[in-house]
Amino acid sequence: MQKRQLRLRLSLFFVLIATLLAACGDNTATTTSATTAPASATTAAGAATTASGAATTAAGAATTAAGTATTAAASTGGTGTIKVWFPGNSQAEMDVVTKKLAPAFEQANPGVKVNIEFVDWGNISTKLNTAFAGGTAPDVFGHGVAATAGFASNDRLLPIDNYLQKWDPKMISDFGTLLDQGKYNGKHYSVPIRGDARLIAYRTDLFTEVGLDPAKPPTNWQEFTAAAQKLTKKSGSRIDRSGFLFSTTADQGLQQVFLTFLTEAGGSQMNADLTKLTWNSPEGVKALQYMIDTYNGPNAVATGLGENYGSLAPNQQPLVTGRTAMAIVDPGTLGAIRTASPDIYSKIAVMPPLKDVKQTAFGGAGTVLFINKDTKNPDLAWKFIDFMNQDSTLEDYLPANGGFPMRTSLLNSELVTTKVPYFKPFVQDIPYYVGNPNIPTWTQVRDVLVRYLDKAMHGTLSAKDALDQATAEGQAIIDKK
Repeated sequence: MQKRQLRLRLSLFFVLIATLLAACGDNTATTTSATTAPASATTAAGAATTASGAATTAAGAATTAAGTATTAAASTGGTGTIKVWFPGNSQAEMDVVTKKLAPAFEQANPGVKVNIEFVDWGNISTKLNTAFAGGTAPDVFGHGVAATAGFASNDRLLPIDNYLQKWDPKMISDFGTLLDQGKYNGKHYSVPIRGDARLIAYRTDLFTEVGLDPAKPPTNWQEFTAAAQKLTKKSGSRIDRSGFLFSTTADQGLQQVFLTFLTEAGGSQMNADLTKLTWNSPEGVKALQYMIDTYNGPNAVATGLGENYGSLAPNQQPLVTGRTAMAIVDPGTLGAIRTASPDIYSKIAVMPPLKDVKQTAFGGAGTVLFINKDTKNPDLAWKFIDFMNQDSTLEDYLPANGGFPMRTSLLNSELVTTKVPYFKPFVQDIPYYVGNPNIPTWTQVRDVLVRYLDKAMHGTLSAKDALDQATAEGQAIIDKK
């Protein structure tokens, strides 16, 4: 009996030694794997009743250790596969990302595979919510920066502060405060890959025609109003040429115009702690009344209320046809005009943001990249975001996308000065841009505002009544949340 017990103890001792050696044999295992292996070996010894049973469990422990090592290696960003979703349906953008940028990233990172998918802007939120619910969401995805709070409050996003702390300090300073547009509850969640803004473009030849100096565009509301009236052509009460146009379609474009005039008047959309809407402030009423007077009344300088001129073909844009002398545009529209009507493009300039109380304009991060909190490879996901912000990547991506670079050091780069010169005014004015607040219910609240702005523009509500009602209805949504 004593001999049988001695043989069993010796067998278990040798199994333990074998197990430990097996666990330590893979010199690629990380500290995490090495820690796991002895724990598994102890469990194996405790569970073993025979030498062969212990050996089987030890082999399982060694397999577990190897599996742990593989998982640890994958999380370092060295190898693996990530899924990336871009918003939009521009063929030029899809081509440059899938045919040039993704292959370049894979070539620079052997063993890495990037699966790219483009989702139309109108469907991106719905598709993401479905994917998150089903556990199939991409590792990295693009969206508007205003989506930050909604995704973060639902625990969908990985905070990136640890990565930003290790990033090139020059890159951080290059973005300035723009990185904070993707901040929610004290944490950063996104990095911009393209800028978007709305600035006033004007026809220099039409300025000269009416005696205005195209080299000295208006700088404040008073000068701008006078210039718009001078540039307007009328036949009696009918406007033949608008002095100034802005988007009046009942969509987010109308809200962006209101945001510009609101902040120029010294107002804001919410209080400092983002708990109360302030649209119906005196500054808000002043801003909306300015918009109403542009299209209505005896001193109107614009016609075509409700028209979506942004959807017109490049050679049919009001600035190209001469239907207006000034218009609010985005960089993509200017790029399309440059390609379709280069002769007219040469007569178009972009003025700095106007000032009433403050000098501002709607703008900031157009598309930002987020990391899925549940990604199995966060380091590789971050590596892709870093790649998308490198100079060589942006030189290929931005001309195809229509957005402008968000990094101020690129102001004097070949991309801005030579390849895409219409980017320059948009990059120069980055310090003046204001964006929408990061609150979880923003898109719902914004849609309420748009509805009431549209009523005011068409004269069914006064500026004050429209903003009072919009503020009350929007605040109810925020408070309910």
